[in-house]
Amino acid sequence: MSTRYFTNVLIALLGGTLVVLSQMLGSNVVGWTGFGVGIAVLVISIIAQLDLQRGAAQRGLDATMAVTAATLIVFAAGAFSGGTLVWLVFAFGLGFVGIALAGLTLHEVETWRAAHDLGQLHWLAPAGERRAGEVGRPTDRVAA
Repeated sequence: MSTRYFTNVLIALLGGTLVVLSQMLGSNVVGWTGFGVGIAVLVISIIAQLDLQRGAAQRGLDATMAVTAATLIVFAAGAFSGGTLVWLVFAFGLGFVGIALAGLTLHEVETWRAAHDLGQLHWLAPAGERRAGEVGRPTDRVAA
């Protein structure tokens, strides 16, 4: 199993748990839960950088998760309280789920491209232009 898949699933589960708990618990408990989940996501995002095979896009998503987690830690540590904190923790939980799903989708697309030998596939050049080594396209053929 790829570390990209594992970390994204783990963060999605943590974010989903945070979303549910933010609507079930009181604001004091939600603050501490958000603080703990923020630290967990931050640690996962930093440790994940030890994997040298994470692509630039996944590293960008990891950086976004780390910044989001750090912001959640600051907000949950005492910057907000009451209903505002509950809804902020809810929103950050949804953010973790969304970013993790983007990472899972990226992983799936790259796996599918590798399985179908599409790794070197690039967008076509504008009409009339060809790149070096590009063979004619089916639309370029003239009926005889």
